[in-house]
Amino acid sequence: MKKVLIIDDEERILELMNRFITRLGYEAVTTASWEEGIELFKNDFFALVILDVNMPGRDGFHVARDMNALRPGQKIIIITGLGPGQAYEYLSKLEDVDISEILYKPFDFKKLKQIITRTLCD
Repeated sequence: MKKVLIIDDEERILELMNRFITRLGYEAVTTASWEEGIELFKNDFFALVILDVNMPGRDGFHVARDMNALRPGQKIIIITGLGPGQAYEYLSKLEDVDISEILYKPFDFKKLKQIITRTLCD
């Protein structure tokens, strides 16, 4: 069974995502801490990582860059409340960040399902 790592500092989002990913037939591993997320990532293989952008201490774009350095080609979906222009402007300032998809809040789970299915089928 493919594993999906979900990192978000909002517990309610983690609960919803856990149930959703499980219903899609994947194993969900969740954490509210980017530090713990990096440790989980170092010690296991995940078919997909879903990252929130706004987290205390380190934003999701930088966490994605760290993960790319550890495992080039890792499939990562970023979830953000930033608008598309802001997100791409921020992302363009970072080097060596490979993001599979950016999903903008508020989002519906139908769109998330399409993105996950497309990302994991690539």
